[in-house]
Amino acid sequence: MLSEQDSGTVGFLVDSSPPSAGDASVNPLIAAATPATEPGGGARTAPGLGSDPPAAPSRRVLVLSPQPFYEDRGTPIALRQLLEALSSLAYEVDVVVYPVGAPLDIPGVRFHRGRNPLGIRHVRVGLSLRKLVLNAGLVPVLRQRLREADYLCIHALEEGAFLAALLGSRRKVPIVYDMASSLPEQLRAHRGFRNRVAQAVLVGCERWLLRRADFVVSSAGLLDRIRRLAPDTRTREWRFSGFDRDAAPGEAE
Repeated sequence: MLSEQDSGTVGFLVDSSPPSAGDASVNPLIAAATPATEPGGGARTAPGLGSDPPAAPSRRVLVLSPQPFYEDRGTPIALRQLLEALSSLAYEVDVVVYPVGAPLDIPGVRFHRGRNPLGIRHVRVGLSLRKLVLNAGLVPVLRQRLREADYLCIHALEEGAFLAALLGSRRKVPIVYDMASSLPEQLRAHRGFRNRVAQAVLVGCERWLLRRADFVVSSAGLLDRIRRLAPDTRTREWRFSGFDRDAAPGEAE
C-alpha cells in the first residue's frame, strides 16, 4: 500500500524473496521494503495509490497487540516503531492493546484498551494466567472495532493473530501475522506443553494460522519453519538496527 518514496521510513523490513505486484494490496508495510518498478525501470506506485490520496477508509489500519503498552521491552518497543512509521506516512491507526502500560501520544494513532475485570497492573513476559485473562478482554474490543470501521488490514502480533484470523476473516479483512517466535517452541519451556501430543496440537494450530494469514512478517530464523508448515504463504523477515543474528527468535519479548 505504500509507494516507493515511503520505503525509507519502514526500511527495516527485508524481503525473503522479491515481492509480487499484489503484495502491497495486503499490508501497508509490504511495499515499504522494496521499491516497485515498471519493466522499463521507472517507478511504479503501489496498487491503490494514484496521483491523488486514497479515501480515508482505505488508509485505516487495525493493529492488535496482546502486550502491555507502553513498556520499555522488546515487543512494545517494536510496536512503537511500527506505529510511529505508520503515523509518519499519514495512516490512521487503531490499536487494540492490554489495559496495562504507560499512555503514549502518537499522531493519528488511537488506543483501544481491552477489558480488565481483575484490575491487573503488571504482566510478565511469557505465558501466564494474567495474559489469558487479558487476551479474553481484547475480544469484545476487537469485535467493536471491526463493526464500527473498515480497515485496510489487521496487523496482529504474536498470539493476537489467532483472534484476528477468527474475527477478521469473517469480515474479509486481510490478516498480517507479526510472528516474533514459534508458539510451539516457546511453550515447550512449560512442562505441560512438552509432550508429543501437546506439541502436535500446537504445531497444527500454528500451521492453521500461517495458512490463514494473508502475509507473515517474522523474526529472523523463522523462515524455514514457515516455509515447511505453509509453503504458499507470503512472508518477510523483520530487520532492526543493532539486530543480533545469533539471538533466538522471541528472546527480546
